[in-house]
Amino acid sequence: MLYYISKSDEPDNTSEGDEDMAGLYRFSEEERRILEESFVPMAVYQAVDGRTATLLVTDGFCELIGLSREEAVRLMDEDMYFRVLPEETDELVNAAVCFSMSQDDDSRYNMTYHEKFADGTVHVMNATGRHKRMKDGTRLAFIRYEDITESMSGFNAQTQSFFDNLRSFYDSNPDAMAIVSTEGSRILYSNKAFCSILKPVRSFDMGLTFWEYFYTDYSRDDGFFSRLSNKGGTIFVDHTTGKTLIMNVRPVKWNLLDSYMVELAEKSSAYFDVLTGLPNHYYYEAQSGYAIQKIFESGRIPVCIFYDITGIKRYNSKYGYEKGDELLKEVAGLLVEKYPDRLVMRIDNDHFLVIDSDVLEFDDQPSDAMIGRARGIHREVVRRHPDARIEVKAGIYLVKDEDETPAFICDNARIACESIRNDSTRSAAVFGDDLKKHSENRKYISENIDEAVRKGHIKVYYQPVIRPISNRLCGMEALARWQSPVLGFLSPGEFIPVLEETGQIHKLDSYVIGEICRKYRERADAGLEVVPVSFNLSRLDFLMCDIFSVVEDAVRKYSIPRDMVHVEITESIVMFRSKKLHLEMEKFHDAGYQIWMDDFGSGYSSINVLKDYDFDEIKLDMEFLSGFSDGKTKSIITSCIEMAKNIGIQTLAEGVETKEQFEFLKNIGCEKVQGYYFGKPDVYENSLKVCIDKGILPETESERDYYDTVGKVSFASNKPMILFEYDDGIFRICHIGKICSNIFASLGAPRIEDIENIMNNRDLPTSKQFADYAERLTIPGDTDEMVFAFNGDYLKCDITCVANIDGRRMYMSSIYNMSLESGRKTEMLDSVLRNIYHIFPEIYVHHLRENYTEQIYGVKRRFSEGANIREYGIAEAVESYARAVVHPDDRRYVRRYMHIDKIAAKLKSGGSSGCLNLYIRCMNEKSGEYEAMMFTTFAAINSSEDMLITIGRRIDDTIPGITAVKGSADSDSPDADE
Repeated sequence: MLYYISKSDEPDNTSEGDEDMAGLYRFSEEERRILEESFVPMAVYQAVDGRTATLLVTDGFCELIGLSREEAVRLMDEDMYFRVLPEETDELVNAAVCFSMSQDDDSRYNMTYHEKFADGTVHVMNATGRHKRMKDGTRLAFIRYEDITESMSGFNAQTQSFFDNLRSFYDSNPDAMAIVSTEGSRILYSNKAFCSILKPVRSFDMGLTFWEYFYTDYSRDDGFFSRLSNKGGTIFVDHTTGKTLIMNVRPVKWNLLDSYMVELAEKSSAYFDVLTGLPNHYYYEAQSGYAIQKIFESGRIPVCIFYDITGIKRYNSKYGYEKGDELLKEVAGLLVEKYPDRLVMRIDNDHFLVIDSDVLEFDDQPSDAMIGRARGIHREVVRRHPDARIEVKAGIYLVKDEDETPAFICDNARIACESIRNDSTRSAAVFGDDLKKHSENRKYISENIDEAVRKGHIKVYYQPVIRPISNRLCGMEALARWQSPVLGFLSPGEFIPVLEETGQIHKLDSYVIGEICRKYRERADAGLEVVPVSFNLSRLDFLMCDIFSVVEDAVRKYSIPRDMVHVEITESIVMFRSKKLHLEMEKFHDAGYQIWMDDFGSGYSSINVLKDYDFDEIKLDMEFLSGFSDGKTKSIITSCIEMAKNIGIQTLAEGVETKEQFEFLKNIGCEKVQGYYFGKPDVYENSLKVCIDKGILPETESERDYYDTVGKVSFASNKPMILFEYDDGIFRICHIGKICSNIFASLGAPRIEDIENIMNNRDLPTSKQFADYAERLTIPGDTDEMVFAFNGDYLKCDITCVANIDGRRMYMSSIYNMSLESGRKTEMLDSVLRNIYHIFPEIYVHHLRENYTEQIYGVKRRFSEGANIREYGIAEAVESYARAVVHPDDRRYVRRYMHIDKIAAKLKSGGSSGCLNLYIRCMNEKSGEYEAMMFTTFAAINSSEDMLITIGRRIDDTIPGITAVKGSADSDSPDADE
C-alpha cells in the first residue's frame, strides 16, 4: 500500500467536467486502456496540494484483492489500509510519507506487510514502486503489489519477526522518542513513552505537524526543532500541563528522509541534584535565559544571587560526611523557603544560585529587602549551628541586558561573593564597578587563551621536588604562568578557574604537556641533567578531549620515557566517581605512567578514594602544614605517611617553607618535599640553578630506583631504629629514631657524627664488625644479627639490607642495649662468661699508660715466687711468668711476643686480623709436666684508656704441626718486623 490523505470529495478520473479533476493528470484513452488491462497488480497515484488521488488500478490489482475496479478505487480513496493489520498501519503511513515527500525521482518504495483478505486469511504482501515523470512533467507514483505469502514464507517470517521486534523495541523503550520531519515539522512516529508525556489530541494521520498532533491551541513554528538541534538538553515548560520537560533534538535519517529524533524526559538526574533535589548547573545553563526573559517582560530587574557555604570542609572533617550532606540539604530547604516561586539551584558542592527579581532603588542598587534576605539566611544558618564555624556568603548581581549569557551572569555573582570570602564582617556583597574590572579580566582570559597558547604567552615554570633522605633533587612540578601583553602577569589563581568554568582548561593542559616534553628532549639531547616532571590534569580534561591521546602524542613526538612524566589528579576530581575517569586512569597506568593524587586530605573522603583508585603517590595538602605547630596536626601527618607506606604509596608534602617543617618531615619518613624553602616556581634552568647553589644535586635514574626502594621503610616504628648507608667503605647515617638516639646518647655518643665516627674508625673492632656485616649482606632482604661492646655495654643489633645499587647499600637496623636488660638475658650473659672462663683459664689486661699487667682470671702461682705483678711493669710481669711456667726453650718466644709497644703499634696499623697469637709450652701445676698452650692478644675496644688483653688456653700437643707453629711466634712477634 502507499499512503492516504482523507478528503471530503472523491476524485473521478472518468469525468473531465468534475472540478475535483483540476490539477490531476489525465491519461489518454490508449494509455489508460493498456495500463488497466495489465495483469500486473499495480496502482497509480498522484499527490496534489498535500492530497493523494488514486488515478487507476490494473486488472491484476483487482484480481489480487478480489474487487471490481470501481470498488477498488473507491475503497483506496476512502481507506487504503482497511485490510492492513492495525499494528502495521503506522509503519506503512510513515514509509508512505517519506516516499511521497522525497524530491528525488530515483527514490524507491519497498514495504512488506500483512493484509487480511475477504476470506479471512492473512497474506504477506510486498509493495514496491517509484516515481515517474510524465511528458508534461507531472510526477506520478507507480506501485506494484505482490502476494508473497508462499514464496517468501520462511524468509518473510524471519523478516517480519525483525520488524515486529523493532517496533516492539521502540514502543517498549522507556525513553520517550518521536520522529519529526525537518521540512514542515510533520510527525512521522512517536512511541508510547513519548505519548504518555505529551498526550496526542487527535488520531495519527499522515501530514499532521508535531504541533497539530499534540496541541489544540498550537501555533506553527517550523524553526523550533532546528534551533534545538545538537544543543543538548533544553528545558521548557509545557504550557498545557505545567510540567518542566527536557527535550533533546538531533538530526537522523528516517526511511531515507531527513528528520529529527526528538527525545523527551521529565525531571532528569542530568539536570537535578541527587542530594538536594534542586536543579543543577546544567539546568541553570538551559533554563535561566527563559526565567530572566520572563522577569524582564514583567517590568522588573532579574537578580542573580550566588551563595557559598564557607567552612564546609572543616565541618565535614569535624562532624563527618553524612552530617555535611545534612547541612547542604538544610541550606537548600532554607533557600527554597526564603525564595518561594523562584529558581533555586545547587550548582556544585557547596554553592547555590538563585534567580530572583527586584525593583531598583537609588544608584541602581538592589533593594534593602533583597540584601536583607541574603544576610538573614547567613544569620539563620549561624544561629542553627553556633559551634560549627560556618558562614553563608552571598554575591548579588543585577542583570542589565537580556543578551547577557548565563555564564557571564553567574560569574559576576560569584565574583561578588568571593570578594568577601575572607571578610568576617560581611555576609553579602553587590557586584559593582570595583568588581567590573575583575569580570573584564575573566572575559579577556576566556577569549584569549587560544592566542596566548599560539603566541607563547603561557610560560611553563618548574618547582623543585627534594628527597629528604638524600638531599637530592628528585623531580619538578610543572606550573603554568600567563604573561599577557594586555593585563601583564597573571597568576594561576586568576586564569585557571576561568578556563575551567568556560570549558577551556584542556587547551592549557595540552599545551603544558607539550612544553614539558619539548624541554626534556632539548636538555637530554644537550647532555644536561633531567629529572621527572609532574603536571596537573583537570576533571574537564577527561570530558573535553581525549587527554590520554594528547599525552601519548607528546611523549611519542619527543621520545620521552613514560616514567619521566607523572600525572597529577586532584582529589576533588575522583570524588565524582566517574566510570570514564576510572577507565582513563587505567589507560595511563597500563601505559606506564605514574598517577599522583594532588591535595590529599582536602576532600571529604580521602580514604575511600585510596581504596577505589590506584595511586603511585599522594601529595599532602599544603593546608596541613599551615597548622604545623599543632601537635595534633603532626600526628595526622605522621599517620598519613605511615598509612601510605603500608599500602605501597609514596608521599610528597607540599608547602614546606621552614627548616623545622623539613626536619620534621624527614624524621617521619616523608619521601619527597616541595615548597618555597627550596625554591619558588621558575623557568627550568633557574629552578635547577637555585638547587645546585644550595648543594642539592639532581639524582640519577639508578639513584631514583634506589631511594624509591628505601622510601618504603617505615620510620614510625616503636623499635630503636637506625638507617645507615655503606658506600665505598664509608658509613653514613641517614636516619636514626628517637629511641635509638637516646641509647647512643646514654653511652656517650649524643650526635650522629659521634656514631658515624665510631662506625668509620677502622682502629676499632666495632667498625670492623659493621664493615664485615656490610660486606656479607649485599642482597636486599639479607638479614643477620651481631653483638658488640660499646663503652662497656653490650649492644645487640639486627641488620637488614634494604637496597643495593652498584655496591652502594642501605641497611636498616634495630639496636638494643643488652646490659640494661635484667632477668633471663643477664643470666645468659653470666653463663656465657663462665663458659669463656672455662675455655680460657688465663685472662690478663695490660694497662699501657700505667705500665702494669692485671690478672683477671687464673692461678697466681704461675708467676715467680713472691712476685706482685701490680708492683712491676709489664715487661717484668712477662719475664716473671716466663721464668715460672714457660718451657726454657720457649721463653725467648714469650719475650719477643710480649714486646708491648710493638704489639700495640702492629694492632693499630691494621696489619693483622685484629689479634696476635702465640703457641708455647707451659708447666701444669698439678702434674709438673709441660703442655701446649695458645695465647691471643688484642686491643680492648670502646675504652677510655689504652689496654691490651691476653687470653690463654691449653691445646692438644698432639695437633699436627704444633712444632712448626711455634715458629709462627717469630713471624707474629715484634722482632719479626725488625
